[in-house]
Amino acid sequence: MHSYSSGGIGRATGRGVTAILAALVLAACSTDKLTQVETPDQITPEQANSPTGAAALRAAALGNFSNWFAGDNAGNGIGLNIATGLLTDEMLSARGGTEHMDSRAVNEAVFPASSVWGLFGQANTQIIRALTAVTQYAPDSPTKVTQIAELYMLQGFTYILAGEAYCNGVPVNVTADDANPATVIVTNDQHLADEARIYRDQGKASFLTNLHTRLGNNWRMSEPHAAITLTQLRRLDEFIAHRTSIAAGYDAALPELGLTPVSIPTGAITNYYKYIAYLPDGIDRGVLKKRLREEFDVALSGEVYEVPLHLQPVYEPWAEGPLPGAEEICARHVCLPVSAVMQKPWSSGSILVTRVSSRCAP
Repeated sequence: MHSYSSGGIGRATGRGVTAILAALVLAACSTDKLTQVETPDQITPEQANSPTGAAALRAAALGNFSNWFAGDNAGNGIGLNIATGLLTDEMLSARGGTEHMDSRAVNEAVFPASSVWGLFGQANTQIIRALTAVTQYAPDSPTKVTQIAELYMLQGFTYILAGEAYCNGVPVNVTADDANPATVIVTNDQHLADEARIYRDQGKASFLTNLHTRLGNNWRMSEPHAAITLTQLRRLDEFIAHRTSIAAGYDAALPELGLTPVSIPTGAITNYYKYIAYLPDGIDRGVLKKRLREEFDVALSGEVYEVPLHLQPVYEPWAEGPLPGAEEICARHVCLPVSAVMQKPWSSGSILVTRVSSRCAP
């Protein structure tokens, strides 16, 4: 007869089974996964590049703007409204229980009013990121259009509020993610704003004139303009074809009416951004345009070059004398109405120009 000591063997067997199961579990798992950290509360770049990610970025942008403008939801920080109130003595205190005290001195350790500028940067950056994501990844729908418009409104509102709060010009460098670097000037100084617009729009004294008073640049393209342009480029051939048909009507009608169209050289192609014609001798273009506008409610397009370069104020120091040919061409030409949607203007518009021009002769 054999006797067995089952207690020790049972414990040993149990430990062996546990070790085998543990080894099997480790063998089934990659060691890389053991070191990975799950972050369900964070949005990775890959997750952001999706409709869901775009919605999350938009929500974050709305929250960041709210924090900048009004402070955080818990009331532990201050936004622009309280900061400007404290700094301009419109508020005596930002904490309850001290209303009886004149608290013009702000304690940065307790209520850092300067942190508002940091909140501005966060809001501005997040709005730009949200605009990019919603534009690229949100499904096409009226809701998407509304959300994009809302974000552009918040971006503009952000700049306006910053300009009102910080009295001098504030250059805002926009370099969020892959956004094209840009500098925005926000100011409540009218002279500085006017000068900035002049340099932005080709150095012109105003949008309605062709007099250049500064050596400016063509920085007029905004993001909404760029979005519209990308859409219209799909119909570019259609637009040019329609403008060409309008121009053909002008070509046929104008010679009999005393106006001389600019001839297109053989082999050249034009998109007819402008349709140029020369007035008869002795016609004052300024008087003609004034009478058309006031008596017939017809506005001619702006000229290609209303004033030749040597007569522009910005180039006046280098002008060495008159250039009669250039001065005559600039003074005699007009640009007749032409667009991608107008219909047969030559049946009435050009005749009206001719009839009125005959009464503008000296």
